[in-house]
Amino acid sequence: MRLTVLLLSYLVINSVKARCQYGEVEYKGYPFSPFPISKTVVFNSPFEQEPAFMYGIRMLDINYAENTRASVELLKLTRTEFTLSLKTMHDTKLYGLGVTWMACP
Repeated sequence: MRLTVLLLSYLVINSVKARCQYGEVEYKGYPFSPFPISKTVVFNSPFEQEPAFMYGIRMLDINYAENTRASVELLKLTRTEFTLSLKTMHDTKLYGLGVTWMACP
């Protein structure tokens, strides 16, 4: 019984050390459209191995006269940092783009 409690305590303590990290990448450039751009973010603390990573667009500032086309691509992911590419396509005038991200062990 005591071994089970110690093992559970060890698992809980180790899972607390390895935490998810999250944040936002945002660029606003009105009245200019500076895209495409790349943004590199360094994690607050490095992961033991390459983390699972997900992201989503949370904000767009686009000229109403053109079609809405924006692209976000993960260019690089390591234990210590990641790089996102933020860009537009064709004739879209993109003035701002915000991305929310999360990395987990």
